[in-house]
Amino acid sequence: MAERSKIDSSETSLSFAYEETPGVLPVSPIWIGLEPNEYDDFGIETTLTARNPINKSRQRKKGRVTDIDASGGITQDFTNENSQAILPNFMFANYRTHGGAEDFSTDAFAETFTANAGTDNATVVGHGLSTGDGPFFLTTTVTLPGGLALATPYWVVYSGVNTFQFATTYANATDDAPIIVNITDIGTGVHTMTRAAVVDTVNDHFAVTNPTGFRAGSLIFTSGFGLPANNGLFEVDDVSGNVVEVTANLAAETLPPVNAALSNVGFRSAIGDVDVDANPGVAFPAFTSTVLDFTTLGLIVGEWIFVGGDGEVAAFTNAENNGFKRIRSVAANRLEIDQSSVLMSDEANATKAVEFYFGRVLKNELRPLIVNKPVQLERQLG
Repeated sequence: MAERSKIDSSETSLSFAYEETPGVLPVSPIWIGLEPNEYDDFGIETTLTARNPINKSRQRKKGRVTDIDASGGITQDFTNENSQAILPNFMFANYRTHGGAEDFSTDAFAETFTANAGTDNATVVGHGLSTGDGPFFLTTTVTLPGGLALATPYWVVYSGVNTFQFATTYANATDDAPIIVNITDIGTGVHTMTRAAVVDTVNDHFAVTNPTGFRAGSLIFTSGFGLPANNGLFEVDDVSGNVVEVTANLAAETLPPVNAALSNVGFRSAIGDVDVDANPGVAFPAFTSTVLDFTTLGLIVGEWIFVGGDGEVAAFTNAENNGFKRIRSVAANRLEIDQSSVLMSDEANATKAVEFYFGRVLKNELRPLIVNKPVQLERQLG
């Protein structure tokens, strides 16, 4: 007798993906792994009409199925990473981010396209792209359309709901008269375009999908890149177009993994720019500035921030002015605090480039910020 295959249910994993609409996944769903310790409940429950045993002919009838409910319950540790992605589903809200540029893995795009040598257009039905989106890298099963190349970044020039053109730089794509790639033939095989961040050693920069919110002095945290030199905490030196330059030595990485991400996690002030106003005459202590406009950092009332970096120059001299603080109000040159780990004190700063750290904020929102975030769970066995 042939050996029967079996599934060992002790070998299991669980992933989820956000749906576009309830019950409908996007064309290219992003599956995110969970770390369950145990399953409390996972599967379907049926609702039956009750039996009505009047005579012997009905005694064996178990009822008719009238409803099926699916349920999934797990127990997992609440750590820094494993629960963040799914929490918006429970909170009916999106994360509040600082400046709009957050995790570029959420902008993943991998679609097949066709090319037209007569119009220089590429076609992806319902692509949802805008001029300046990118960079994209192209692959093919045989030969790319003439004029396009492998391992080369391209940016989009919108030309229609289902069509767009390629440009070789962000500047060419967003110019008033876009400079587009001349497509000379349609190529052969199946062509795919994939969006990803790119790392270059020229001025040590990340070429990102959307540079909005990054500025000189921003502190960014990167993760998921294939080369260790490109992961970690960096200070932004300059932003030009979609290029974010940092004050560190990066390693060239043409096509990072799809989970490569950049997050805006803080800001370093100019030397001597931020003081502490905590004299007895004020109702609430505050950070005050001359140059830094606190309203540009995307901070909100009630948000917790962490003040002070590792280096001596990155923190206030008075230890009580560093650490966790809760924001009471945000004005251009005044950040008022209503909760502090310790009582703050007056400090006139002349030599410190103080660092402020913040994270994404997830909170109960009021309309119209309440959103439905349906997910689909997939459990693998064996």
